[in-house]
Amino acid sequence: MHAELSYLFRHALLRDAAVQLHLPGDRARLHALAFAVLEDLCGGRPPEPPELHPTEPGPPAPHAADPFAEELAEHARLAGDQAPGPLDPARRIYLRRAAENLERGFQNQRCERVWREFSGLATGIEKGIALRRAATAAQRSGRMRSAEELFERALAAVREVGSALLESIVLADLGMLYAHTAKEPQAMHLYDQALSGFRRAGSRRHEGVLLGAMGRLLLNLGRFDEAEILVRQALAIHRDLGNRRSEGLDLANLAQLLEHKGHVDAAVAAFDEALAIHRDMGNVVFEGIALGNLANLYSRNGRMAEAERAWERALAIHRQTADTRNEGTILGNLAWLYSVTGRLPEALRGFEISLEIHRSMGNLRAEGSISCQAAPVLIRLGRLEEAREAWRSGSSILRDCRSLEELAAQTAQMRTACHEAGLEPFPAPEEPRPAR
Repeated sequence: MHAELSYLFRHALLRDAAVQLHLPGDRARLHALAFAVLEDLCGGRPPEPPELHPTEPGPPAPHAADPFAEELAEHARLAGDQAPGPLDPARRIYLRRAAENLERGFQNQRCERVWREFSGLATGIEKGIALRRAATAAQRSGRMRSAEELFERALAAVREVGSALLESIVLADLGMLYAHTAKEPQAMHLYDQALSGFRRAGSRRHEGVLLGAMGRLLLNLGRFDEAEILVRQALAIHRDLGNRRSEGLDLANLAQLLEHKGHVDAAVAAFDEALAIHRDMGNVVFEGIALGNLANLYSRNGRMAEAERAWERALAIHRQTADTRNEGTILGNLAWLYSVTGRLPEALRGFEISLEIHRSMGNLRAEGSISCQAAPVLIRLGRLEEAREAWRSGSSILRDCRSLEELAAQTAQMRTACHEAGLEPFPAPEEPRPAR
């Protein structure tokens, strides 16, 4: 056996137990030594990065220490005051670099944790920006409650330092979170506040992005004429400013509106243009979203093979980018396709996974819809008690969310499945309760 291998621990618990045998002061000095050796091996400390800014400029130039930044930050923390000099400045540098590296790698849960830790060392506007980026990471991983709490903390931090532009940015972020969790009135209220703030600050770029978000919300609410006005206004601003990233996003929104008007070929062309922009910009997250929406169009127009291929490509992207929310949506869509093409066990499994994701995120409307869609599959599989419970739960959620058009569509599907099975239709939920 090589001498180096004789000192390897066979299990992390053995390593931790060995470390705990040292006195606290000795452990701290060992962490300080490990920090110094690792930093030296990486060619020394990276330069102090520029201050975090609301417009979020690109990350600093790569450094040899980047793969070890999280580890270096932890050694600096555990070294305490046992290092030859203060390590808090170094810890801030490495936490920042670790968080930005994790963002680029879509490692959202670790990214959230590191930005939280960085925010504890930051002050002023940097604290608010760090909390906002932690919230964004939490939202991408489907941790909606954590995201809401972090956005609210970010909002308090930026209000304390009086940054009007960043306050409007965080208000818009929180509005988008509400839009994703079936809280549309709260979302539109925050959007209106943020839009006024962007216009006061003269930030046309942020105004354009928010107009697109407002258009998406109205599109999802079925207010198509109002949505188209806002999306076209957003596109005009994006093109005027050369904001291709947002142009691609709102071209996909325009495609959905064109389909609603019956212009299917024009809608497909708009999706293709949006996808080309996303690929050119390397914007893989929005490429996945656009593919999912293009698949929706294909499915609504009977092009099932094309829909399945596009949904499968979208699902691969959402898993690559750890986008849990959209993964749940695509899984539900694929499960529906499996159900209408006779692949019932695959459909049920897809619905079950999608339902678990939406429940974990608190996405009530999606939970209700998926639960209702699962009911006809369970009927066809002969699992009647489970079907009744899925229908009762899902239809009650849609009633409480006042998703009455969706409830009507799901009721029709349920009645068809019951008729084919020789059953009485399951009872409809009571009248909608007051909005929560």
